[in-house]
Amino acid sequence: MKYIQEKFNKIGNDFIDKCKNNLLTKNDLNLLNLFFNETPTQDKLNQFLSTYDIEVAGGYKALMLSYFMKMHPELNFTNYETSRLKGLFNFYRFQNMKLISYFMKIGKIFNENDIPMLVLKGFAMKCLRPDLSRAMGDIDILVPENKFLKAIEICKNLDYRFEIYVHSIDIHEPSSNAGIMDIHRFIDMKNKKERPLNKWLFRRARKSKYNGIDIYIPSNEDLLFLLLINLAINLQGKSSKASTLYVLFDCKYLLEQAEFNWDIVIKNIKLTNTQREIAFAIKFINSIVPNLIPSQLYNHPELKKQVNNRCIYITFMNYFLALQRIVRKIKFKDILKKQIKISEYVKIKLHYKFCKFILKKDLPLIKLQIMQKRERDRK
Repeated sequence: MKYIQEKFNKIGNDFIDKCKNNLLTKNDLNLLNLFFNETPTQDKLNQFLSTYDIEVAGGYKALMLSYFMKMHPELNFTNYETSRLKGLFNFYRFQNMKLISYFMKIGKIFNENDIPMLVLKGFAMKCLRPDLSRAMGDIDILVPENKFLKAIEICKNLDYRFEIYVHSIDIHEPSSNAGIMDIHRFIDMKNKKERPLNKWLFRRARKSKYNGIDIYIPSNEDLLFLLLINLAINLQGKSSKASTLYVLFDCKYLLEQAEFNWDIVIKNIKLTNTQREIAFAIKFINSIVPNLIPSQLYNHPELKKQVNNRCIYITFMNYFLALQRIVRKIKFKDILKKQIKISEYVKIKLHYKFCKFILKKDLPLIKLQIMQKRERDRK
């Protein structure tokens, strides 16, 4: 059993390393090391800047360096970096103002029609830290499910373009693909267990005003939970690469606030059945910034055994999707054309059906499949 567990641990660690390599460059990791250093010095900053190119990094990532400059006025940047980082900060500030102007227009009408709005993601952090510009593609809000259809009708009358999904509507500018707002009726966690969380998000939220608009800001614990679940989903889908930097930055801020209640996070995890996803996100975060998420959560019995299961599941899911693409290309007529032997055709089809079955039913079988595949790859 010890040998098998070591094998499973290696699968989990290998997958975490693969995610890091896919998402973060060496420059990204150097930036995070600088940012999370408890005692940053001028020498450490100079060493970092000697290899960091703002133009190569891109505005979305370099904006985080502008945060560091703003938070450490005692450290000196060259005129080259200072002018560019200030310009970058102001550029995103202007972009934020443009998005917020749309939010103000829609939010005012929602207020008038008694539609509560819980702000999410980057805009929620912007409300908590209004002095910082944010890299936001749109503004995400959550409305009660019984108000969702009313929200859609209001948006229809405003002549915006929008796309309707099961969990949300995405609103776009009338004449472009630029996003304005995503209005959620629940937070999509890919497991159909998300909806019961809604009432708790609103119940624990603090009512506030943003430029005269009534909003609800999630509790720090709920915000952290949503950051972790969003990261886990993005890692599985290999999307939102640049946003990983901001997840770490936002987690640090939330965890530094007084009286953080871990019991709320655990309750959310149990309620939404997201043990594997959250455990995976925590292990990924702590592999980059050690102990950013304290051991008291990672070592919680609800999570400790789940992280390798999550890594194994995603590994198998990627294998299954690749197999699925192959199966869909193979047709019975290929046998008649002698492009594939009938024995190979049957073997592939049966293997696909078996994988499809165990994907839904049984994690131990998935583990066995992955170990067998690794043995075959080694040979």
